[in-house]
Amino acid sequence: MKANLHKYQISGGRHLFNHRYATLFWWPGMGKTLVTLLAFVGIRKKRIPGAKLLVIAPLRVALKTWPDEIKKWDETKDLRYVVLHGKDKILRLRSDADIYIINHEGLAWLWQQIEGEEFPFDGVVFDELTKFKATNTNRFRDLRSRLGKFKFRWGLTGTPAPNSLIELFGQMFVIDGGKRLGHGKGRFLSRYFFTPNAYNPYDVQPKSIAAGFAFDAVTKIQADIKDIVHHLDPKDHLDLPPRTDIRVPVELSEEVMQAYAAFERAEVLKVDLDVIEAVHAAALVNKLQQMVQGFLYANVDDVNDTRDQQRIVKRIHEAKLDALEDIIEEASGDPVFVVYKFTEDLVMLKERFPQGLDLNSNLETRIDQWNRGEIPVLFVQPQSAGHGLNMQSGGHIIVWYALNHSLEQYIQANGRVDRQGQKLPVQVHHLVVEGTVDSDIMDVLSRRDRTQKNLLAGLKSRTRFDL
Repeated sequence: MKANLHKYQISGGRHLFNHRYATLFWWPGMGKTLVTLLAFVGIRKKRIPGAKLLVIAPLRVALKTWPDEIKKWDETKDLRYVVLHGKDKILRLRSDADIYIINHEGLAWLWQQIEGEEFPFDGVVFDELTKFKATNTNRFRDLRSRLGKFKFRWGLTGTPAPNSLIELFGQMFVIDGGKRLGHGKGRFLSRYFFTPNAYNPYDVQPKSIAAGFAFDAVTKIQADIKDIVHHLDPKDHLDLPPRTDIRVPVELSEEVMQAYAAFERAEVLKVDLDVIEAVHAAALVNKLQQMVQGFLYANVDDVNDTRDQQRIVKRIHEAKLDALEDIIEEASGDPVFVVYKFTEDLVMLKERFPQGLDLNSNLETRIDQWNRGEIPVLFVQPQSAGHGLNMQSGGHIIVWYALNHSLEQYIQANGRVDRQGQKLPVQVHHLVVEGTVDSDIMDVLSRRDRTQKNLLAGLKSRTRFDL
């Protein structure tokens, strides 16, 4: 199939081709993978004949999205690729390919295999770039010492600052080696941020004129990185169906609300809120969210309960199940994409809706079934549906059965359905128990979304269409 590109995709491809260090800050579904492949084809033809590319991507994106895109298009189908995963990955690494695709967790193995050899790659693509936002990891440190070996470095993401502008430092560093935001994170923080409360070191805010500084950090960061960023708003370039966000109030009984309030007071009294560590705060929020979801683990200590573990579970209510049942009935047979968080969420969902299937149980089969309209209710854990999955053909109704603080996971999960190729207006339902942690999470998502939108607004490319 011949690639029939949008004008913005041509502009994005030229941006990559013309910059050794470049990023595409594009929304899910805008075609980042295809554009990157075409830019690489151009590099091989005009800049570096025989160039070899390393693609670092989330596992499912590495296994499916990149191979599928390479094989799909006439312009790229002749590229030889290997996926460095599985029992034969050493043989694949030693084969003569044009593109080597690996997941982030495989990097330590890769560096070990090529240690002491001539560096085999000319360029690298970071897909998803936000995987390098944390600079205190072995993944970041191991890559940092090898950045200079790549002749070009490109990064792809739709959510460059999902939680804080601070997350930009690591991402920009792996692209330009610190030329724009600095070589050390400490200097980056002191240059752009300040701590308004000396007693709370976790409260770090961007500098602003309103706070008495000579500049606004958001504007300064935009100016410092804009030359290597290509960002577009999909609404300006794609004829997407409208999206409606719906806040669905869920009422708990007076008895349950009193129990929730009592539990919250008891837990809060255990900590000093002025110096509470982030991990303890997250554990507290997790417990409160379990109660809102209708259960409580008797011995939960971890922050993110997504593993299938045996625990003592106390069921409290089924209010969210009732609200979801109303939405499914109103859908009148249209498939419903249900996002959950906890293992017990999934257990309760399967009990109430036996016609539903879990995306994780057989991912590739489930995606195909969903896109054919064969699954009436699909249960989705956002970490499993984050990047690169095309699920716009199977339905247009999303329900956040359990909310999530991560703006990145929120955007990416919605982006599986709300993306290019969707034919119907998208509905995104949020089940919210007002006056609880649910409403707090909604506020956090809204605040983080504003921060990221403010950043991206100043990075919007003035795309020329006289191409």
